[in-house]
Amino acid sequence: MEDFCENNFSDGWRAVQPAGPEPRVFANSVPLLQETYVGQAYAAPTAECRAAIRRLAQVEGLLLDPIYTGKAFTGLLDLVENGRLGHDEPIIFLHTGGVIGLFA
Repeated sequence: MEDFCENNFSDGWRAVQPAGPEPRVFANSVPLLQETYVGQAYAAPTAECRAAIRRLAQVEGLLLDPIYTGKAFTGLLDLVENGRLGHDEPIIFLHTGGVIGLFA
């Protein structure tokens, strides 16, 4: 995972911030969301997940599926709102798809 992050995110960062320092992303620095935000079951969105999906749709017009991306975004919001992410660094959220889940 560390090699993936270094190889893929460094180039994107340079494109966005060519004059800034290149950040180092390490796998062990990415919060593990699986145990905290997965809810009762794989395909069962939590109330917090539904609220996060609704919030992003209303504010940014982006749609998230309730299985993967919605739960990951729920975790991101919680970490930011509780001061565990985003103090002095940019945050990148990768929307990985999940469009089929929107119509299930």
